[in-house]
Amino acid sequence: MLSALLAAFMHVLARSRRYALDLVARKTEQLRYQATHDALTGLPNRALILEQVGQALDDCQQPDTAIAIMFLDLDGFKNVNDTFGHAAGDRLLRAVAQRVTGVLRDESTVGRLGGDEFVILLRDARDGRPETVATRIIQAVQEPFMLGDDRAYEVRVGTSIGIATGPPGSADELLRDADLALYQAKKAGKGRYVMFAPAVSGHADTPIAR
Repeated sequence: MLSALLAAFMHVLARSRRYALDLVARKTEQLRYQATHDALTGLPNRALILEQVGQALDDCQQPDTAIAIMFLDLDGFKNVNDTFGHAAGDRLLRAVAQRVTGVLRDESTVGRLGGDEFVILLRDARDGRPETVATRIIQAVQEPFMLGDDRAYEVRVGTSIGIATGPPGSADELLRDADLALYQAKKAGKGRYVMFAPAVSGHADTPIAR
C-alpha cells in the first residue's frame, strides 16, 4: 500500500512539473509574440521587421542580389476616422493588412509600424519587382472596403509608397531611405510610389521619382 501511494504521488508530481514547464513555455511564447507583433493587425511590428531586414541583408551578399523595403501610408485615412469613428478606422487597418498580405508572395513580409503606416520587406528586388509589387498594392488598396456590421458602408482610400533597395546599408538606413521616398510620393500628389535614389543635385538623402 505504501509503495502504491508513493508511486501515485511521484506520478502526480511529475505531471505537475510537466504542466508547470508547459505553462511557462506557453507564457514565454505569448510574451514574445506580443513583443514582436502589432496588437491590432497581428502583423510584425517595427522591432521584428528590423530584425528580419537585418537577417535578409546578411543573406544578401551576392553582387546580383538585393532586397527592398517599401513604406506604405494610407491616403485619406484621417477622413475615415473623422467620418465613421476610430472603430471603423481599426477595421479598415485590419482589412488593409489582409489585402496587402494577399498581394504578396510567401518570401515577402508585411509589418505595421503604427497608425496607418505599413512596411514590406521584399527578399527579391531584382528585375523591377519592387515597382511591380507597388503598382499591384496601389491598385488593390484603391478598391472599396466594406466596413461596419454586416458590411454596411463603403470606404475608399488610397496609398502612397516609398521604396528603398539594398545592400549597401543597414536596416535602419533602408527604413530611413524608404521613409524619405514615401514623403516624396506624398508631396508629388499621393496614390503613387517613389524609388529612393541619390539626387543629381548631390543631396544623398533626397529621393527622386521614377
